[in-house]
Amino acid sequence: MNHFEFFKTNGYVVLKQAIEHELLDKYLDAWNADNSSNFDEHGNNFGWQNEFEYLNHPEIMDVMCHHSIYNFFDEIQLAVALHRVDTWGTSSQKPWHQDSVFSNPTAYNNYIGAWVASEKIHPEAGPFQLIPTSHNWELDKHSAYFGENSGETIDGRWVNKYIKQAIQDHSDIEPFTFLGEKGDVLIWHGNLLHRALIPTDTSILRRAIIGHYTNTLHSEHAKEETYFNTMVELAANPKIKQWNGKYYFDFR
Repeated sequence: MNHFEFFKTNGYVVLKQAIEHELLDKYLDAWNADNSSNFDEHGNNFGWQNEFEYLNHPEIMDVMCHHSIYNFFDEIQLAVALHRVDTWGTSSQKPWHQDSVFSNPTAYNNYIGAWVASEKIHPEAGPFQLIPTSHNWELDKHSAYFGENSGETIDGRWVNKYIKQAIQDHSDIEPFTFLGEKGDVLIWHGNLLHRALIPTDTSILRRAIIGHYTNTLHSEHAKEETYFNTMVELAANPKIKQWNGKYYFDFR
């Protein structure tokens, strides 16, 4: 099964050694210079707080607008541009969720995540975990995320009862834990259920760059378009710029 078929079936794909270590070393130098002492009282280090920090750092752009990532977007025929990044050095510990909460299929098909391991990811550091094929589950997103009884706080952590029940209904599916090596890239569908595990050793950093990619058709009112037409619309957006020929949103 090739990358395209695997992604369509499972909702994610891992591109092994897709990013050159030289680029990641430059990113880590920039990250360490600004964030190496930015730990909160709980031992968390979430890197730069601004989700548009990629606009200020070519080291981020070189990685998240890398040809290996965009070549795969072209392969699956999704016209998307980088629109936010997270630069966490430790696990966010976010519970099960989807990145897209829109119900329109075109909307969530055009919302993609990419998780770049800038160093080896250890299982004790709270790695990224996902549920294969969950991007195809029939979930009522409005009930899951906006319903009056959608969730509750248990032991200090938010639990989405609707999502929890959906996972229980698919208990035969084994979650996949991404223990990437430096240079590996995980790309996932915007509708795929995923979470960040709780670290068992908070002394181990898990520095990564997480990019979210979308286009102008990511809203509830998205309409079906051909890939070509969507690319034309994306390129015509005045907020869209190019970095080494790849698209990103410039909100300045």
